[in-house]
Amino acid sequence: MGWRIWKKKKPGRMIMAAAILCALASGARAGTVMTYACDLAQEGAQMPVRFSLDRAQLAPPISRDEPPQRVVAKVDLNGRKLVAEAVALPGGWAGFHADTPPDVDILMIVDPEGSASLSFGRDMWRGTCEVDQ
Repeated sequence: MGWRIWKKKKPGRMIMAAAILCALASGARAGTVMTYACDLAQEGAQMPVRFSLDRAQLAPPISRDEPPQRVVAKVDLNGRKLVAEAVALPGGWAGFHADTPPDVDILMIVDPEGSASLSFGRDMWRGTCEVDQ
């Protein structure tokens, strides 16, 4: 009897409840932050890099009316903090891209096994990363 009363008074609740359950089951907007701790080297020099990506930014929009979002990565590059454009590719590839003054492009890519490469202007740094989820 309780079900019939609820259904008669508020039919929109059923649709809303189904939408919420679907969103929870799919993990959309879950907010899982992945943090990468990397040790890179070039010709004997060492550079620690740490960056984080929020997986919720990568979730598809909930509605078509939702504006596109900029997907960002928070980066600590050898003690220098910056916000960069996140890179996330199918298969577990991740990284970031940033244009920093004076005209230096930074691109970092980490493969699913943890091997990493960082292009910093004309310099190429290589190393490994560990992921904390």
